[in-house]
Amino acid sequence: MAGTARYAPPKPKQHWMRRPFFKFGLPFMLTVIGGSFWLRDFAQLRYTFRTKRTVTKEEMEKMIGMPMSGKKMDPHEELKV
Repeated sequence: MAGTARYAPPKPKQHWMRRPFFKFGLPFMLTVIGGSFWLRDFAQLRYTFRTKRTVTKEEMEKMIGMPMSGKKMDPHEELKV
């Protein structure tokens, strides 16, 4: 009886990690499914900000409380001493 080894069942973690599904398939499936949820939320931003409208010149004057001049600013004239 000295040469016979007793059978010991594998530990649960070791048994699962030897299976290819748990090593490769499950992480792949989680990445695909999780990525689709992340992509859906990320794409929703595009439609959320599409409905934002721009502020017109009259609305900007009303918000800041002063009229905006219609002439273009020339940096050369502004820096003349």
